[in-house]
Amino acid sequence: MRLDPENRPSFLEDRTGLTTVLFGILLPVLMVGIGGSIEITRAIDYRQRLISAADLTCRQAEIYVESQSGLSMPSGYVATVQSYADKNSSERHLSATAQITATPTVSSTVLTVPPLTVRPGNIHVVANGSVGLFFKKFLNKDSVNFSVVRDCTVQASSSSGPPTMLMSESFEGYASQLVGGWAVFGTMSQANCPSSMCQGKSWGTTNAGVEVDQLSAITTGDGVQYGQSFAELDSDCSNQVGTQTSAQSTACRQSNKTTNSSINMKFNLQVGTYEVRYVYTARKNVGAYQYPNDTVICSNPKDTDGLTRDNDVAKNAAGVSTVSLDGQTRRIELWVEPKTSGYKSDDQSVTAATSPQYVKQYLADVCVWSKTWIERSYKFDVTKQQEYRISWRAAGLDDSFGGLIDYLRFCQNACP
Repeated sequence: MRLDPENRPSFLEDRTGLTTVLFGILLPVLMVGIGGSIEITRAIDYRQRLISAADLTCRQAEIYVESQSGLSMPSGYVATVQSYADKNSSERHLSATAQITATPTVSSTVLTVPPLTVRPGNIHVVANGSVGLFFKKFLNKDSVNFSVVRDCTVQASSSSGPPTMLMSESFEGYASQLVGGWAVFGTMSQANCPSSMCQGKSWGTTNAGVEVDQLSAITTGDGVQYGQSFAELDSDCSNQVGTQTSAQSTACRQSNKTTNSSINMKFNLQVGTYEVRYVYTARKNVGAYQYPNDTVICSNPKDTDGLTRDNDVAKNAAGVSTVSLDGQTRRIELWVEPKTSGYKSDDQSVTAATSPQYVKQYLADVCVWSKTWIERSYKFDVTKQQEYRISWRAAGLDDSFGGLIDYLRFCQNACP
């Protein structure tokens, strides 16, 4: 989790975009001392909760509509769609200060509301909220207002069954063990497992372990969307907590440390359709390694095979070689492997160059750059009951500067 001392950002610099606007609004308060930092912190936290509520509402309503069979919708479905907005607003303590509406529409460009019994093509979410200012006398302004809009496309065909959450992890349960806002874990506790598929199972880790952070200094402009914590997989060998594993000892005592690590869990899967979802962002301020634009450089999970997905990141790089720029130091890979594969992704030498057939079969998703948090989704079918392992792996340059992940989910049919 090293911070480059020459590029260590100040509190305000970590929040480009939003902070620039707030700085102008709150300049009189800044001039009276620490009050300005308090106001900015409160405003950024509020905006993150508003974004999180809008994102989840959009996705949950989309999944609900897709779970309905055929082209006709039940008479009360509009109220159900809005109920997700109300629930997320309440859970994020926004009910008294925000208005969130979720509306079924024809499409994201044609926001006409279809007849009540006709399947919509889109869910349109608008979240408006305001955070009151403690120092309003200095500003002659009572509050700062925010607005978030999200659109989620609804598939024309129904899903294979009701969306069912099997596992989720947003790393909030480690807060009490963090030292100075971060810590590295070789042994990790159990994820949230509503299903018996993973109850009693703990996360597996490799190499230096998994770094859990609450440091906004290494995230991008939109902060942390799901709670306060997230994970970095290219982990620093410092600040280890809990029981040290033999893998950690081996990885961290080498002169050329193996800090690229992974987090994984195994599931005994029945025949059916499954989905993996997570959010990714590139770690901020990695020395001189800054991409020149806001282009998202990730794979297309709908491509036919892992080799194609691996090649997607080069095609999406807008003329910039991500390898020559920084060795893809922020690279995160998602692997979906059956037990019969031997779970070879633990080996950092397994790449498209060294093991093309293995990558072709089991590499599910790749991201090397996104300036803000983006949600990733990969669906796959199980045709024969067997054990599978889901893994997120840091790859690319092995230097303790990595990609950031949060809100990991594994679901049957789709993620609610």
